[in-house]
Amino acid sequence: MSSWRKDNPCAALADASYACIEKNDGDKSACDAHFQAYKACVKAETERRRRERLAANST
Repeated sequence: MSSWRKDNPCAALADASYACIEKNDGDKSACDAHFQAYKACVKAETERRRRERLAANST
């Protein structure tokens, strides 16, 4: 398992997005809910890491 997969809390959502595309023969419009969930996860994770860095730098 790559470190990206191991350390990424959004990896399962990425997998679900890819699986949806495959299941729907490449019709990405059918997978919008999966994409939105992944984007929200990435945004939340980015914000979490940003807060952690700021907290570490302020001590």
